[in-house]
Amino acid sequence: MSSRWLVVAALVSALIGFGFAAASTYDFAAHLDRQVHNLHCSFIPGLSASNAAAAQGCQVTLMSPYSSIFRTSLWGGIPVSLPAMSMFAAIAGLTGVMLLLRAEREQAAVFALLLLGIVPVVASLFMGSIAAFKLHAACKQCIGIYLSSTVVGVCAVLAYRARSHVRDARSDDDDDPDRLPARFGRAWLLSLPLTALLVLVPMTGYVLAMPDYHKYAEGCGSLPQPEDRHSVLVHLKSGTPGARSAIEIFDPLCPACKAFEDRLKAAGLDRQLQRDLLLFPLDHSCNWMIDNSLHPGACAVSAAVLCAGDKAKEMIDWAFAEQEKLHAAGATDPAAPGKLVAQRFPEVATCMEAATTKARLAQSLRWAVRNRVPVLTPQFYVDGKRLCDEDTDLGLAIIEQGWLTHYTNHRYGHGLLPDTYEAFKKQRHRWAYGGFQIVKKHWRRFLPGASRLSPDQKREFSLGWLNWLGAESLGVLVAILNLIWVPIVAFADIAIPDRILTLPIIAAFFVSLIHFVSMYRMRVNIRWGQMLSAMVAAMSVQWTVSRAVAQGLITEHLPFARTSKGGLSRMSIEFQAFWEAVIGVLLLIGATVLVVTNGSKQVREIYIFAGVLVLQSLPFLAAVAIALLENSRVNSFAFWRNSAVRTAELIGLRPVSLPTVTNQSQPVASEIRREAN
Repeated sequence: MSSRWLVVAALVSALIGFGFAAASTYDFAAHLDRQVHNLHCSFIPGLSASNAAAAQGCQVTLMSPYSSIFRTSLWGGIPVSLPAMSMFAAIAGLTGVMLLLRAEREQAAVFALLLLGIVPVVASLFMGSIAAFKLHAACKQCIGIYLSSTVVGVCAVLAYRARSHVRDARSDDDDDPDRLPARFGRAWLLSLPLTALLVLVPMTGYVLAMPDYHKYAEGCGSLPQPEDRHSVLVHLKSGTPGARSAIEIFDPLCPACKAFEDRLKAAGLDRQLQRDLLLFPLDHSCNWMIDNSLHPGACAVSAAVLCAGDKAKEMIDWAFAEQEKLHAAGATDPAAPGKLVAQRFPEVATCMEAATTKARLAQSLRWAVRNRVPVLTPQFYVDGKRLCDEDTDLGLAIIEQGWLTHYTNHRYGHGLLPDTYEAFKKQRHRWAYGGFQIVKKHWRRFLPGASRLSPDQKREFSLGWLNWLGAESLGVLVAILNLIWVPIVAFADIAIPDRILTLPIIAAFFVSLIHFVSMYRMRVNIRWGQMLSAMVAAMSVQWTVSRAVAQGLITEHLPFARTSKGGLSRMSIEFQAFWEAVIGVLLLIGATVLVVTNGSKQVREIYIFAGVLVLQSLPFLAAVAIALLENSRVNSFAFWRNSAVRTAELIGLRPVSLPTVTNQSQPVASEIRREAN
């Protein structure tokens, strides 16, 4: 097959793949309202499935956690089919221009097609493996994307090989007067950064076009539709006339809700507010917004509260008092908490199982969706506005009013560390995103005469935010821009970065390293190994912090991500450094490409640029190393304890411990008689 027909086949396949990806993206966006919609599940792009059974595979993949990225940061996340659309569109555009300019045999054009054609093939292999081995589902639209990607990749490889065979020979149609001269040369490689833009721009537009689920006043939040049209709110009587109205979103098995109730009572605020309670059980059996049940049995207890009527407060107080017992029962049997409630309050046993009660509980969750309520408990709204309790925000509010704050190094309590690397990243993301929201909320108070903040206070707050949020974000941005620029430097021989642009990056890295080591030696009394581990952990969240800042630029509020602490959470089966691995490996590949292509040119600036890429890959590779270590045997105290014991036995520092021999069973009577004879 000639090169021209290969390019034509790649163009047609890219257009078909674009159709499949577009239909998948449409289905994903349509389901963000948590309603039931028809699925375009067919081997013909855009054709709906004939029945529910035919769409089962597509339903499984669409609702899986692998169907989108940034799920914990954006409502539903960004569907993976959206960048697939962009890649197919870029390949279709490149092949179309190649056919129009009759450039299917130009080396740079075919090489650009090869690089773009490999991307969907690799992505299809990755996603296909997940569908086959983790989801055990076959999605017709996904298969269409996989096949289209395969055809595009095969055509790109064959076209590149055909061009390599005739590199030094003229083709039969070189004398064709309609053929344009190969005057573009390596400018074809500019299609690579253009493709990156074509991927990023639709993703950014998708995020910007998403409905604003959280319109929060002053960064904390409000309820856009607080009306109780379906009588889902549980009313608590107040003893104070004219009390302010408050809505509390809670889970009767939530420990934080119990602690919040205790604080309200201690302050006497429970008698000064007219409270309405919205039941929001963090139990997967009735709450479709969570994947795992944080409080098994909470749905049954919530249903009982809805049935309690005037005894709702009594039942809630009982559930809080017996919360540990209910938790223990729910851990072994999710239905056990409901049985315990029915034993204590037999008058609600029948009502708990009624269809009307379940419908009312579902309407409670619908109320939360209408009001864009984050998936967490407790939440407290006074006069429709959510209370904000972020410590930095509170400190700034106090100082801005002229109050004095005092720092003490006396420790009043011991904090808990995140259980897993996933929890550690969620914590850093919350800190960074919250810090950026505080900047957006208070920046006007830093203007001259706008508040009672002193110049020193303004400087310290500003430098703290700039050093953490700004430095991490700038580092990731520069790394991505350098990565996009690699093919231009390596193959186009244009815009080679001067040392004045690369040496400051190297200098900043070593200055940060020296600053980190010196500050730890001065302030923290730990060993060198622990210091190195702390440095790796700090570097590993660069991508997380920069992503939080980027999301802070385009969103007003994200759901609160609670950090799992105290050893109560299980390790996720998902790899927690996927995007860090992608960017880190690409940076190393880019450095390798620069060194290899510079072998004949020997341009010193290119070698420096390659070194910069290696340094920029370290934070991303640090995240990969921690994620890999977490899932290995090395991340186990038992492993190191047993290894130390075995090593000591091998070198003779301790005697070898032999397994304990259990007592032999007693001989039976027949054996005793046989031995006596």
